[in-house]
Amino acid sequence: MLAPVHFIRRFLLVVLLGTVLPSCDDGPRRPADDPLEGLSWDEFPAIPATRSVDMIIVVDNSYGNYDGRIKLRSIMNGLVHSMEQFEAGMPDLHVGVITSDLGSSPYNVGGCLIPGGDHGRFVPSITDDAQTLHYLVDVAPRGCPVERHMEFDSPLQCLSHACTQLHCKPEAFPGADGLPTEPAGLTLVTDEQGCPRCRSFNAVPLAQELEERIASLGSGCGWEQHLEALRLALFGQNPENEGFSRPDSLVSVLFFMDEDDCSVADPILLAPAVGTTLLEQLGPLTNYRCTRFGVVCDEPWPDASFPVGDYPMSNCRPRPGRDPRALLHPIARYDAAFGALRDGGRLQVSTISGSYRSELSVVKYTYSGWIGLELDCRTNGGGEGADPIVRMSSFLRALDPGHFEYPSWVNFCNNDYSPVTGAMRARIQHRMEPSACLRYAIAGCTEPPRPPDWSTECAPACRVVEVDGDTRTPVPLCEPEYQNGHPAHLDPNLPQPVCYHVAYDGSCPANSEYDDLRDRPWGVSLHVSMREPAPADRRIEYGCLRPSQVAASPSP
Repeated sequence: MLAPVHFIRRFLLVVLLGTVLPSCDDGPRRPADDPLEGLSWDEFPAIPATRSVDMIIVVDNSYGNYDGRIKLRSIMNGLVHSMEQFEAGMPDLHVGVITSDLGSSPYNVGGCLIPGGDHGRFVPSITDDAQTLHYLVDVAPRGCPVERHMEFDSPLQCLSHACTQLHCKPEAFPGADGLPTEPAGLTLVTDEQGCPRCRSFNAVPLAQELEERIASLGSGCGWEQHLEALRLALFGQNPENEGFSRPDSLVSVLFFMDEDDCSVADPILLAPAVGTTLLEQLGPLTNYRCTRFGVVCDEPWPDASFPVGDYPMSNCRPRPGRDPRALLHPIARYDAAFGALRDGGRLQVSTISGSYRSELSVVKYTYSGWIGLELDCRTNGGGEGADPIVRMSSFLRALDPGHFEYPSWVNFCNNDYSPVTGAMRARIQHRMEPSACLRYAIAGCTEPPRPPDWSTECAPACRVVEVDGDTRTPVPLCEPEYQNGHPAHLDPNLPQPVCYHVAYDGSCPANSEYDDLRDRPWGVSLHVSMREPAPADRRIEYGCLRPSQVAASPSP
């Protein structure tokens, strides 16, 4: 007679942990004291830090990228739908769309018609005149009972609720300072999962609102100031944006850009300078000025005096503020502006752009004498494309290192932009639920269980600890007899007060021992399930062994 799968799983777990892991019953201590050499530890909050997400979509609406904007609009439905599938339901969302158009004042440059451009103001609705807010709000009501049914890796279902319009009033959403965190004018609705929501829009679904706002942008200024526009959206004096930012929210940003950031510090950069000495100093009025006076490389930048040809440029990086030739704002300006979000783990950035590079190529063409960057990629038969990215790459490395751990970038010239929204969804989800992506193969569970049957044997060689001040409590593996060993993150019927499990997670980066991060067939995550919500300051620490570490361990 074959042994039950759950017995085999327990047996493997005992063998693995008994052989290579010390006991968890030897009292409180820090992971650094663990005698098991090579066991790396990490942590995540025992409860979500927040369920509030402030999402900003920064769109380059300059002439010539209409096809890209059509592809951008097409992924809005997938982005919204993926967040509706969260186990605890849709996050509490604020969503705004801005452009990179900040005009060309004091000069009158073609295509830059409005002084100051859009100034980081959120784009209003074009479908619902009743909407007074320029951004979209979709949050759960407060102070009313909701009967919820939660299952791991399944969307939340609401069986009943007693919410009324009163639970969508600003007074229902007091912040830590007692002031409301949500605006007036929200309407109570019931979503497709039967859950009550307070929304600022009613005429069309959220995804359609986003699509139509992006479609309404028209053609804006070709001097794209993505970073400065984002700074103005969050910290500028824009009445249209009032109330958008919440003090505890996760800020999720998506940049759509076919050229690098050109956030202008000195407007002389935009001077027409025809027939003057400025023309000799600045060159023709093209975006090549942004590169020359915003980026520095080991080689001097070619100018009109250079002969026709290709010029490779190496070790290219943003010009610092102290550089006398810098005419763009230094990246340090945005480090100062967004540093608090980064330090609090509250900033996540995704990009649709050219490739991140430090090696560039400048071309001077024979037929026209025109000089500029060689495109990173081409679309529409080679007539359009995207420039390589230097300044934005530096911003990401300084402000959002996690961007490079997920596939949070997709090339502007790709036919399908959906991978970037998958990364956005994954990163938001891992902030909403007590879980973490595991970035290497796990001993005892090299191929993690998958829904719906969870049949793969998995005895992960991990130690998981719940930390409350100086008290450290071992967390056991979830009982395989209950919910196939994969209960919801919050389950009042959980047989154990708290337990952990490991599962397939297509949104996580793949195990880097076997696969390149951008070509991952699958990933794996560690989850903690609880019978009751944990206090806000409680955290989970975990460490797991790789298969090679188990193989190298001595026999008992």
